[in-house]
Amino acid sequence: MTEVLDGVPSNADPGQIARRAFDVALTSLRQREQAKLAELHELGETMSIGSLQRLRHAYETKGVLGLVDRRLIR
Repeated sequence: MTEVLDGVPSNADPGQIARRAFDVALTSLRQREQAKLAELHELGETMSIGSLQRLRHAYETKGVLGLVDRRLIR
């Protein structure tokens, strides 16, 4: 999620520059979401744009806890 929102992944080294597809100065949020979906598809993962947006919104509002399956917390 951080790569889609900020341009660099959460495990990036300090000062690491965003990849072109995720550069916030060059791409819109929608373009970064589509780039992430394409990347996931190449890895064999399938996800709809709606699912990615739902997860992004949950991350923005609740942080990492927003990404956790709530059924596991009960």
